[in-house]
Amino acid sequence: MGDWISRDAGDLAPSFPAEAFAAAIEAAHAEGAKVTAHCFGRDVLQGLLDAGIDCLEHGTGLSVDQVEQMATQGVALVPTVLQTDKFPVFADQGREKFPAYADTMETLHARRREALMAAHEAGVALYVGSDGGGTGRHGYLWEEVRAMHEMGMPAPDVVAAASWRAREWLGFSGLEEGAEADFVVLDRDPRADLSVLAEPERVAEQVMDLETALADASWDRVLNRDAEKTYTLMTREELRTAAPGFDWAEWESALGVPAHAYDEVIVRQPSFVTAAGELWAGRPLEQWQAW
Repeated sequence: MGDWISRDAGDLAPSFPAEAFAAAIEAAHAEGAKVTAHCFGRDVLQGLLDAGIDCLEHGTGLSVDQVEQMATQGVALVPTVLQTDKFPVFADQGREKFPAYADTMETLHARRREALMAAHEAGVALYVGSDGGGTGRHGYLWEEVRAMHEMGMPAPDVVAAASWRAREWLGFSGLEEGAEADFVVLDRDPRADLSVLAEPERVAEQVMDLETALADASWDRVLNRDAEKTYTLMTREELRTAAPGFDWAEWESALGVPAHAYDEVIVRQPSFVTAAGELWAGRPLEQWQAW
């Protein structure tokens, strides 16, 4: 979380000092991991870029110089334009208590297209993301594709940003012979007609079934905005007890997480962790692989 509203400042502010971000990024890179951060505003961006962050989420506060720095350093951007289109709502909700924050959110909303297109024109790698799992619902990625196109990105670039280019950035093979792939079968070329993405001719029923089960277990917007309920501190053992059906030890081993890496974690949706563990134990591996 790069920045969030500060009750003391009454406006967006970095969530941690610049040196803390830099240390976290260095530690992640030392383990071979990439780092991305939620960034609505301006103040947090330069420190993250100078620290070598790999990707930014939202990025509405980016300046021209920072966009050029991103292109030079190979830093990616996930603009989540459907989420940033909610900024006027966020501004109205906070205006009475935090007028400076409201003004900031309205300003960021007004220049979000400028930030997106400046990044695209500078050659920054752009990817499609929904911000789902927080206040956004799951399963509407095609709407994000359409929205990015409506803001000015060419359709072929947005389709690539939602599929094979994103795979390559995540470390998977891209469009090459012999590569593993997931398919959605369409009756028209989405690069010529994006609306076909909303009309898949053949969608795997098992994938939809599992995605629906995960979505049903997720908290709604009201619960996700409850600061106390979304800050559940659990020990390592409590986490395992909450979802005994999930092989935590195998997961940590596969990620290369040392046994001493953490003693406690903050769990945003405890009931979802339990439900996801039950789904993991109860659904066949093939269904998870298809998902």
